[in-house]
Amino acid sequence: MHIVRTSFAFPARFYHRLRAVSKQRNLPLSQTVKILLEPALETEEECTRKSVYAAFDRVKGMSKSPITDASQTINDVLYGDPKNEIKI
Repeated sequence: MHIVRTSFAFPARFYHRLRAVSKQRNLPLSQTVKILLEPALETEEECTRKSVYAAFDRVKGMSKSPITDASQTINDVLYGDPKNEIKI
């Protein structure tokens, strides 16, 4: 696992509370922060994922016909040019 060093600025009271938890668990402060933040980060990522899927669901079925070869017909799909040429 690659470790990245960083720094945070916390209010003094928050820092002391965090340090107290770290000492109670007999863990380094960085590991304590990771353990406490991991569930919140997972929740945030799940909300983002659900939001993206919801956006896809809103546009689902808007196309007249399914696009199965978009890599070959990208210009037609984007610009409406059946010859796959961009006309300027």
